Amino acid sequence: MTSETTSTADREIVISRLIDAPRDLVFKAWTHPDHVVQWWGPSGFSTTTREIDVRPGGVWRYVMHGPDGTDYPNRIDFREVVEPERLAYDHSGDSPEDALRFETTVTFEDRDGKTELTMRSLFETAALRDQVIREYGALEGGKQTLERLAGHLENTAIATEDELIIARTFKAPRELVFKCWTEPEHFKRWWGPHGFDAPSCTIDLRVGGAIHFNMHSAEHGMDIWAGGVFQVVDPPSRIVLTDYFADADGNKVSPASMGMSDAFPEEALVTVDFVEHEGNTTMVMRQTIPAIAPEREGATVGWGESFDKLDAYLARQENIVIAADEELIIVRTFDAPRELVFACWTDPEHFMQWWGPTGFEIPACNIDATPGGVAHFDMRSSQHGMDMWYGRLHQEVTPPSRIVFTEFMTDADGNQVTPAEMGMGADWPAEMLVTVDFLENDGKTTMVLRPQVASRVPGREQALGGWSQALDKLDAYLAAQV
Repeated sequence: MTSETTSTADREIVISRLIDAPRDLVFKAWTHPDHVVQWWGPSGFSTTTREIDVRPGGVWRYVMHGPDGTDYPNRIDFREVVEPERLAYDHSGDSPEDALRFETTVTFEDRDGKTELTMRSLFETAALRDQVIREYGALEGGKQTLERLAGHLENTAIATEDELIIARTFKAPRELVFKCWTEPEHFKRWWGPHGFDAPSCTIDLRVGGAIHFNMHSAEHGMDIWAGGVFQVVDPPSRIVLTDYFADADGNKVSPASMGMSDAFPEEALVTVDFVEHEGNTTMVMRQTIPAIAPEREGATVGWGESFDKLDAYLARQENIVIAADEELIIVRTFDAPRELVFACWTDPEHFMQWWGPTGFEIPACNIDATPGGVAHFDMRSSQHGMDMWYGRLHQEVTPPSRIVFTEFMTDADGNQVTPAEMGMGADWPAEMLVTVDFLENDGKTTMVLRPQVASRVPGREQALGGWSQALDKLDAYLAAQV
């Protein structure tokens, strides 16, 4: 007995994208009537929905409006709706005589808090597939559509029947964004809507630990106390906590005593996920609050204003060091365009002008800034009569946004030597993975530097001092260039 497998590759269009948001949020953005129209279609297109019912047997009828004013009626008949994993539907023009019909399957796969979205369209013939690619730009249009979806999810709020979901993307490492939620000195700098501050805050960051804070409005002479209990604490990726009104002593009080409606929950559950992508952090906040609560719209505005303040606070954090267990995280903001800051790491003529701690210079340097390329340089101290040679093997080079390399000690010929031969401790890593992200920040550049050296390694503080002194020199060099 034999079996035959028929390939459909010549009749398919397959488009995939990794999106920096959890898949249930991506799924909701695809299926929620208020949100799908905000991103659907290629660049320059807008969408008007005539009817939408996202369920097996349901229909979405809509019109896509092209940049030239042409209208394109469409119809989608849903066959499968498996939240948050899968959609399957038949897609056609909104008329019985339309010949361009095809089947589409959309899958949403979790990838460590991100979503790998794959859209697979199957046509009856290869000729029909080629026609929509040629006449309608379907391949490029599909890519642009998913790009618009990713952009929409960077800063969006979605209200479901039982909860409010808000996503924001910040130009800061997630360790820092996490600290802004969990350390009082950060928390007090941004919490609360416009016109409110948080003069008092205590946080016991552990499962079962409490948070208690005051929102104060000087304009209205108002103090609103609130509290919660942490249910999940997973630095730096997630916190889950209850949220309720309280008095100044931390005792829970009823929403009614604060003027809230009967539909407002006595205790809400707040979940905050932090997803990192190349130095940026996408934060997804979920609060359980029913749609029937009249305060929900105001809560959406209040959260949005708080996150605007968090964004502004993070933008002001120009020189930060976070000492994590397995790495150092150094954040610096330079008053220079990121193309120039990137070049200072990858162009020998720039690199030699700033690299090394105070008292060291770089008399020799070669850099092959390509994946697999090697850098080799001498760090010299004339005062101590010392030459220290280093090498780097580039793992990733994405101008002007990211470089990743391993760093190791060498001799003058570029041969790797052990740290012990250079007088380092036995625990010092033979190779160190270093990631550098360059984030554009209103004409400035926020650089996030991550050398992987564990807290248990003797000499980490000394290394941090060396990195900091080198970056001080880079700051001075850039100031002379701009």
